[in-house]
Order: sequence, then C-alpha cells, then structure tokens
Amino acid sequence: MIRLASPALRRPSAPPGPHARALARGRFASNGLPTYFSNPAKPPAAGPEPAKRADGPPRTYITFMLTTALISVSVMLGSAQTAQRESEEKAQQLAAMLSQNATTHQMKFTQFRQQHDSALQRERREREKIDMAVLVHVAMLRKQLVEAGIEPAGVDEAATEFQRAVRMDSSAASSGLGSSYYVATDSAVKAYIPDIHEYKR
Repeated sequence: MIRLASPALRRPSAPPGPHARALARGRFASNGLPTYFSNPAKPPAAGPEPAKRADGPPRTYITFMLTTALISVSVMLGSAQTAQRESEEKAQQLAAMLSQNATTHQMKFTQFRQQHDSALQRERREREKIDMAVLVHVAMLRKQLVEAGIEPAGVDEAATEFQRAVRMDSSAASSGLGSSYYVATDSAVKAYIPDIHEYKR
C-alpha cells in the first residue's frame, strides 16, 4: 500500500515569482486570449465590424439593367432614324417623280395647245377665205344686174329676208356644238342658196 503523507508533513508551496507570471502572460497571449486583465491600462482593440448586408439588389444587377435599357433605347433611336431617313428618301423620290411628270404633262399640254391654236388659225383663215369668196360672188352678181339694168336688192331687204327665212338648229346648240343656222324650206331664196363647201378651193 501507498501511504499518503499527512498534511502536517506537507511543505507549503511558494508563491509564483515574476518569471512565472511573465511565462503565464506569454502563454495566454499566444493562445489569442485578451490580455486586458494582464494590462488594465491598455484595453484590447475592438475587432473589425461585420459587413452590413445591403437592402437593395446587387450593384451588378443594377448595372446590367441600366446597360440593357441604354442598348434598347439606342436600338429604338437607330430604328426611328433609319425609318425617318427612308421616309425622307421616298418623299424626295416621289417629289422628283411628280416634278418630272408635271414637266412632261406641261410639255404635252403646251404641245396640244400649240396644235389646237394652229388648227383654230387654219380654220379661221379657211372661213375668212370662204367669206371673201362669197362676197366676191355676190359682187359679181350685183355687177351683172347693174349692167343688165336691174337694181340689186339692198342691205335692208337682205336683213329682212334673213330674219324671215333663216332658222337656228336648237338641237345643235343644246349639245354644245354651237349655233347651226339653215334656210327654211318655204323660203323663196332656198333654191338659190349656194353650197358653202363649193367655195373651199
């Protein structure tokens, strides 16, 4: 059996010296424990605070959305500018085509007007020629009457006979062809009216 020594025979332990206390402080410091109690005049520095979590969406998501919106707006603006440019080109082409057509129509109208005026001048000269031929014929007939000792009918008598014997064709006037005159069949001068076309020579 192992006999334990009596309390009376045990030696009291001596208090730790300065070397032991320094060794203990080093051991606590190496273990990462605070040394506030070892040096009350210098409390331990507070550690870094944990990063606070942002309430909104991440910055990368916001950047992505802004970039997408800018690209969409740029594409829309580009499409609008392209459509506007195409519309302006079409309007310019249409204006040029209308101007060319207007010039062509103006040339055709001028040519038609010249041809129409020329035809009217030819018709007027032909009518004047026929009128002069009739006047010459009437003058020759009056001369023959005077030489034969017969007094020709005067202008007043001719005007009176015109009012009595000459009629106007209303159907020709209503159709827009102008006035058409003819000698009534019961007139005494009907048989002596010459054919006007005989003077077209």
